[in-house]
Amino acid sequence: MRLKLSLKKDSKKIWVGFTAIAILLSFSVIPTQEAAAHYVYRSAQLYWSGGDCVTGRSEVSHGSGNGYSRADIEVTRYSGTYHESCGEPFSRPNGYIRERMALMYWTTQWNTCHDTGYLYNGKSASIFTVTRTYSNVCGGRNYDTQSWIHEYNGSWKGGILWSGSHWLPI
Repeated sequence: MRLKLSLKKDSKKIWVGFTAIAILLSFSVIPTQEAAAHYVYRSAQLYWSGGDCVTGRSEVSHGSGNGYSRADIEVTRYSGTYHESCGEPFSRPNGYIRERMALMYWTTQWNTCHDTGYLYNGKSASIFTVTRTYSNVCGGRNYDTQSWIHEYNGSWKGGILWSGSHWLPI
């Protein structure tokens, strides 16, 4: 089967356009090294009561090359509007938000490499973030950040969130 292409008066413009597209596509198939900032995370709503809501995020990455963990919490209140049922910030007093992170590694089961213990917000806030950059990890293997994410409102409300597994070569 033969394909015949008929070019009219704008053939020069078309040819330049095809050439530009071909050049751009050639760059998209060149293999590249994985960036050091590659990360894996999960976020989820961990608690909802119809009054207050707890949303969390747990992350693991290479960081500056030796491992990095992050946990975030956002505490909101039910606003009652469509699509924004948990959208109104709910500021919690000092000590009413807590997070704990454990950098876990896999052998034949999950083991703890580093554990922060519980850390609490130091001022009134609706958002609290904990980060850790590690100077050493427990060997080259798969890692996961396990985060305990809670707010206090009569009792501790929230849950545990795993970031998802990520290979750290160190």
